[in-house]
Amino acid sequence: MLSAGAVPAMMRKKWGRISDTNTPRSITSDHGDATGLSWRTRAAKLNACDDVQAFLDASFAPWVLDLRPTVTQANAQGVTIDIPITQAIARVGGIVSGQALATLADTCMVLSVGAHLGKMVPVATVTLDTQFLRPALGDGIRAQAVVTRAGRSLAFARCTLTAWPDTKVAALATATFALPV
Repeated sequence: MLSAGAVPAMMRKKWGRISDTNTPRSITSDHGDATGLSWRTRAAKLNACDDVQAFLDASFAPWVLDLRPTVTQANAQGVTIDIPITQAIARVGGIVSGQALATLADTCMVLSVGAHLGKMVPVATVTLDTQFLRPALGDGIRAQAVVTRAGRSLAFARCTLTAWPDTKVAALATATFALPV
């Protein structure tokens, strides 16, 4: 096994620091964090739904907030947001519009990237792909997003949109986000 001093500088830069513990050797990534904490440690500090909700309320456009999103779960594993189905987003027959579903998915995935990184950061949506599986009917919509991969400059996420109370999946979405440098 290589010691930290034997690891070439290029590998340390690419893969992060190798800890001084003997077994098992773990690699932690700084990603520019001055504290040197791993993303898991930083994410543990950002577990409160209140922090994520505050970021949402302060940073998103008024038309996104018109959906009345409520963060119900937020941690390094993902974010869950609930919205009520209102007349403003319902089409004929009470079906939620595709634009509202895509907006909810994008918003939830943006917040999941922040929770994954351990701090809320502004990101730019590079791609957004939404598959509408069935009409979204009911009392509300629940969006559950997870980050599938995060690198230095890009993060990838997926979101499941479920109509409740019947819990049938109405749509699926995936997105790529540019991270701040």
